[in-house]
Amino acid sequence: MNLNAKPKIFLRFYKTIACVCLNTIVFLLVLDFSVKTAYQVKDKYFAPRQFYPELSSKFNPDGTAVKNGKRTFVHDAFFDRNAYGITHTDQEIGEILDEMHDYWHLPKSYLGMGIIELATYKGKHLNVIPDKMGVNLRWTPAISRSSNNKTIKIFALGGSTTFGNLIGDNDTWPSHLDLMLNKNLSQPKYSVFNYGRPGADVFDELALLLTLIQFGHKPDIVIFLDGLNGSRSYNHNNFGQADIKKLIDQSFKPIRAQFSDLPLIRDSGLYHLSQSLKRQLAPESDEAIITLEKPPLPEPPSVVGAKMAQSYLLNKNTILGITEKLGIKTLFFLQPDVLYNYPHHLLRNPLPTFYTEERKQIKTEFYRAIKSQTDSIDLLDLFSRWGDKKAIVDDCHYSPEFSAFIAMHMVPHIAKSLKNSPKRNPLVTRNSSQNQQSLTFKDTEIYNQAIR
Repeated sequence: MNLNAKPKIFLRFYKTIACVCLNTIVFLLVLDFSVKTAYQVKDKYFAPRQFYPELSSKFNPDGTAVKNGKRTFVHDAFFDRNAYGITHTDQEIGEILDEMHDYWHLPKSYLGMGIIELATYKGKHLNVIPDKMGVNLRWTPAISRSSNNKTIKIFALGGSTTFGNLIGDNDTWPSHLDLMLNKNLSQPKYSVFNYGRPGADVFDELALLLTLIQFGHKPDIVIFLDGLNGSRSYNHNNFGQADIKKLIDQSFKPIRAQFSDLPLIRDSGLYHLSQSLKRQLAPESDEAIITLEKPPLPEPPSVVGAKMAQSYLLNKNTILGITEKLGIKTLFFLQPDVLYNYPHHLLRNPLPTFYTEERKQIKTEFYRAIKSQTDSIDLLDLFSRWGDKKAIVDDCHYSPEFSAFIAMHMVPHIAKSLKNSPKRNPLVTRNSSQNQQSLTFKDTEIYNQAIR
């Protein structure tokens, strides 16, 4: 046997394998390029227009955030980049989500009824800092201004929609309100401070207000924005602190990034093709994506709603009793509520029907009872005024633009509440052509939009 024959056989075998592999790679590259080009043509000329011009490696076409190790169940199941519109870049939104992830994984303390006590945090888009009395609050433009005792101090209290979950410091409604009230105005100016606490209801806000007063704070106005969280002092009597801690920790538990999340993979044409085939052959229902168990109600929804309203009114009257004695003005706003009247087709993943229908029955009775027995300012119709466009960035939290919309509708009510205040109200002036005092808004554009 010729000893030189074996190397030649191996060389011939190697060349054959190499040729097949090279041709396969070239074929796959050409195929991937062709498929990707076809999808680009389809997206440009045939697909519905998105709110933003281009996709980056941070978000998928449907608005979901690409997993990078800092994405949670909430991001994966509900977050919708399209709700941000074109006012923010993908880079900015990705940074906000990263900072929110880092913030909610800081050590937390749980106060009465499971409310989260805010931790201190300094970031590019998210800043939670202590006030002069050591109580943590979220940044607003008032924080950056020098202390001025002549300013009209407004404290904003509420839940996570006031705190501004999943949006930046400048995009919360308290920040927008501060800017709107001070627009084109000279001193004295308003100072709006954001004391929102995720998960808070009016019971928790009563406790927080008492804490602030005990620490020496005396605001001119306190604004309460409530409704979404109902009144947990009734609704969660059997839901203990350990249960709430477990629920919060599970919600903010990060989801690991996958191999398919790498930009080289997810941007390829073949990956798009495989995902399209997967959706066609095995469509995934909303119920499969969102696994919510139906919690048993102790009583019929209408009874639950009525008792929640009673709890709300009791806590509200307690707040009024305290603030009236201290000479603090209070404004109670009923907030736009995703479980009450938001068009659920605008959510990226609509909540299960069994959940929304039951909660809507509860909220319908809750708001009916409150509006029949109190002078709370009704902002429930702002979703309908906003029109058929996205206002929610996940399953309940407001987008930056809708937060500004809410603040805009608060402006005239604040001016009205200060009309007879001993302090000069920069939004109200005397009209010399009339014998009585009348409202003259310097920022007429905000006022005209707000009263529509």
